[in-house]
Amino acid sequence: MTVTHSRRVPRHQRRIMEDLDLLADLAEVLRRTYPLAVEASEDLGGGATAEPLPVRTSGISDPTARAALDGRRQRRIEHVKKARKEIGHAARSLRRAAVHAGLAGEG
Repeated sequence: MTVTHSRRVPRHQRRIMEDLDLLADLAEVLRRTYPLAVEASEDLGGGATAEPLPVRTSGISDPTARAALDGRRQRRIEHVKKARKEIGHAARSLRRAAVHAGLAGEG
């Protein structure tokens, strides 16, 4: 916790400062992990599946179709979409909180 006041800080204010520290830590984690998650969700590479998915249109192997139909890839894409949405919500909420804190400081 980064609160270093000489007087006793009320519990609810300490909790807010702890939440702000947590938000800063999570923002750093997201800066590292989100680009990796996007890269993994877009990867069409040769990740081996447990069972090859049959392509019934021809006897030719279709790795693009196999990647597109891979359930794990679809789940990664959905998780990235949800992360993007939640990051947007969090950014808007933090912006509103900053505005309200600024307005409270103006008196």
